[in-house]
Amino acid sequence: MHRRLRAGADPAEVIGGALDEITEVGDMGERFATAFVAVAEPDGTVTTAIWSTRTLRLAPGDALLLYTDGLTEARDAAGTQFGLGRLATEGARPAVSSAVLDHLFAEVSAYTHRPADDRSALVLAPAGGDAGRVGNPLPALSPR
Repeated sequence: MHRRLRAGADPAEVIGGALDEITEVGDMGERFATAFVAVAEPDGTVTTAIWSTRTLRLAPGDALLLYTDGLTEARDAAGTQFGLGRLATEGARPAVSSAVLDHLFAEVSAYTHRPADDRSALVLAPAGGDAGRVGNPLPALSPR
């Protein structure tokens, strides 16, 4: 996959090709998978493939938080999900992006007290200094 991306292939086409390869293998017993492809340019532009291709420009101090639904769907003893609102609030608390992931995973673990399931996250920020706070989720990057 990375060779096709480095050769300039569109991220959506690369994901589509990977899905085709997986379906050729047949039923592997899994029902869901999470995939994210991003091509980050030195000027702060990020092109992503989430069933379609989107482009956004990260300014100095910006950061993009990518996460799997295991973070938002973690449940407390009453069955209440951690939720997107709490994820956005807790993701914006640390002053620098390097602390965001540690903080988020600690908050989700304290909230649920259950074993981790499908909890993954990534912070993307332009090079040349640490990014500021991670802001609210971007609706333009939500799967459709």
